Amino acid sequence: MSANVSVPYLGGENLRFTVEGMEDDESPEDSVEAVRNFLSLPENDRQEATPYVFQNHRRFVKAVSIGDVPRIYGIQSPILLGA
Repeated sequence: MSANVSVPYLGGENLRFTVEGMEDDESPEDSVEAVRNFLSLPENDRQEATPYVFQNHRRFVKAVSIGDVPRIYGIQSPILLGA
């Protein structure tokens, strides 16, 4: 587990990273690069992605037949995802 890291994408929230399953990874540098890329994303990228994340959420709920989308995690609109 990492030390606390400021994550600009999430409004500068300080979080710890845990990466699992790298023991058998033939290219662990790819995971390191992915984390670096994620940490370089600004918060406005999250806001731009929000409608697509919400759309994906709705498709997932429909595909697994969980039920009414607005009742899942209280998500009723992209606004609640942080847009």
